[in-house]
Amino acid sequence: MIDEQKEHQKLVQQANIGTDCASFLTTPVGAYLLKSAEDDEMMALRKLAKADIHNIELLTKLQIEAAVPRRFLQFLNEAITTGKQAQFALTPEN
Repeated sequence: MIDEQKEHQKLVQQANIGTDCASFLTTPVGAYLLKSAEDDEMMALRKLAKADIHNIELLTKLQIEAAVPRRFLQFLNEAITTGKQAQFALTPEN
């Protein structure tokens, strides 16, 4: 019974986090951060495409510049997806 309660609490928490993330992205600050991350990733990828393939230091720097905003976007997407899955698991039919 205690394990079921813990699992239920975990699902509720995941559902709430997912809902909060999705809601946050509809706010002006959330939309700004989302667009900024997307723009930063694109800018880094464009620079990477034009970079000298022999300049390993620059290539590494640009890969990191692209990876950081991409990871931020992945965190948001994972939280929203996990939240939706948790909401589904919490529905009485399941």
